[in-house]
Amino acid sequence: MGKRILTEIQKKQKAEHDRLRYNSNEEVRKRRLKAAKNWKDKNPDYMKNWQKTNPDKVKEYNLKKNHGLSLVQYRKLQLQQNNQCAICKKVEGDRLVVDHCHTTMTIRGLLCVGCNRGIGFFDDEPKKLTAAGDYLKRAAASPSGLTSRRS
Repeated sequence: MGKRILTEIQKKQKAEHDRLRYNSNEEVRKRRLKAAKNWKDKNPDYMKNWQKTNPDKVKEYNLKKNHGLSLVQYRKLQLQQNNQCAICKKVEGDRLVVDHCHTTMTIRGLLCVGCNRGIGFFDDEPKKLTAAGDYLKRAAASPSGLTSRRS
């Protein structure tokens, strides 16, 4: 048992030594980056295949990187919203995206891509969104009499 603990300590010491060496030595860093690029060039489909077989790990990585959320926290939000977009109530499941305030970085909820982009196009400003809704109501009540060739 003592030998295993020593081995773990040695592993940690070596990892720390390698990290310091990598950070302080430009030549080592360049050599390792080149080796990583060569490996990636020789194994172009590896990452794509890994991502297909590990979708939860990919999702967790992206959630953590972009929003500081764990997959468990995301799933909890999903359940609270019944897998529905918080705005249009469309059931989207895992395709719901995390909506957040760009000023405070506070997570507001989960939205479908369309609703998330929509509020983004209106700069997340409630007045603009309300004005757009009012415009649509007015236009429906008194059409211009013109028709568009687009459907």
